[in-house]
Amino acid sequence: MSSQTAPQKTIRTILLEAMRTGPYADAAHLPPETELAQTLGISRTQLRDALAVLEQEGFPYDGEVELLLTTPEEIRAMKHDTAETCNRILEKAKQEAAAIVARANQKHTVYDSAVDAILKEYQQEK
Repeated sequence: MSSQTAPQKTIRTILLEAMRTGPYADAAHLPPETELAQTLGISRTQLRDALAVLEQEGFPYDGEVELLLTTPEEIRAMKHDTAETCNRILEKAKQEAAAIVARANQKHTVYDSAVDAILKEYQQEK
């Protein structure tokens, strides 16, 4: 059973409708709480209660001014995309590190060869 009171559920429903198909459908954020409460004809406390319910459902809310208009599914997709991006960056970094090590090993081999040649010349001179 839901712990929402009837007014919270109604305000929640109104907010979701406004975010999905209403005046805030194309917005990145809801307006400040004071303005939104006035527009809906409710108290700021009632609005905050409804926003808290939405936050519990997975909508990110900063607790003060704005509810980000992002669904939980979009957040999960962003997390997945971010993880994939991080993995690609990590793989590229590993490849670049391996290339650097390979170049260093080549230089080390060249230097070893040069040192060996110098030592050989020195020993022949004696």
